[in-house]
Amino acid sequence: MKSSEIIQQVLDSGLKGRGGAGFPTGLKWKYTAAVKEPEKYVVCNADEGEPGTFKDVRYSTKLHIKFMEEWQLQAGQLAQKRE
Repeated sequence: MKSSEIIQQVLDSGLKGRGGAGFPTGLKWKYTAAVKEPEKYVVCNADEGEPGTFKDVRYSTKLHIKFMEEWQLQAGQLAQKRE
């Protein structure tokens, strides 16, 4: 499956980030894939520094393997050669 096809599936799914803005994940992937720089990085901001919230602690501590799998998928799609 081509990178563009996977990105389109993520766009079609409506998946959104867990941050306050809920930005569409597919758009992040699409925009990043379009950048012509030879090196790209996947960064996870898992800071739970918001006073009194800790809304994602369960995800970042108990489900960290799922986070890592998603990062690998993202990195794999962004590293593929452009079609």
